[in-house]
Amino acid sequence: MRSHSSVVMRNAIELSGYADDPISLILAAQMHDIGIPYTKGRKIVESEIAQAYGDKRIELERLAIEYRMEHMALGVEMAKEVLIDLRIDEGVIDRTLDLIKYHDMWKLNKHYMYSNDGLLLCDADVLWVWSSEGIDRDIERATENGLEVLTRKEQFEYNKSQFYWRLSSHGKIIFKRYEALVYEEKDLECDGACKSDCPFCFGDNENDNDMEEL
Repeated sequence: MRSHSSVVMRNAIELSGYADDPISLILAAQMHDIGIPYTKGRKIVESEIAQAYGDKRIELERLAIEYRMEHMALGVEMAKEVLIDLRIDEGVIDRTLDLIKYHDMWKLNKHYMYSNDGLLLCDADVLWVWSSEGIDRDIERATENGLEVLTRKEQFEYNKSQFYWRLSSHGKIIFKRYEALVYEEKDLECDGACKSDCPFCFGDNENDNDMEEL
């Protein structure tokens, strides 16, 4: 199974032709969630909030915001150390960190904070929810939390109703490929044989233990 970061990086590579700084975009995609393992609390996703009411919903919204802000801040600190150790150009480091610093602001309805490359990283991240791994993870999380469990196609359509509007015109091009594949059910049994033609495949099949996502 592909990790979240691998899928997001694959999307970013496809989108990099539209980027002002393709290298920073791809580096940010690979490391955007590097701070998650060290973030306090529990990840709370939109589907869980949608099924809550009253004070519980307000509390979940507050916790979700705190979690996202903390993991972005930690991500900047940790990515900076990695990039400096790798002796990456200072300008590339600054641009990469700026992308990581704000990458989840779209979930707080603050798109206005994004540069062109920030919007592309947003696309790459959002597109995860329509990948085979993203759909499976949503279903798994629903089961774990006692929420309504959907079929894969139902989950795809639910995610479309929640997140499609956040995509730029460039992201929507890749979305169409995900949509075609899920309805042909190719993504359900993807074994890597499709290689570069499949938006679900990138690199090797090893899971890098990063399964955090939207």
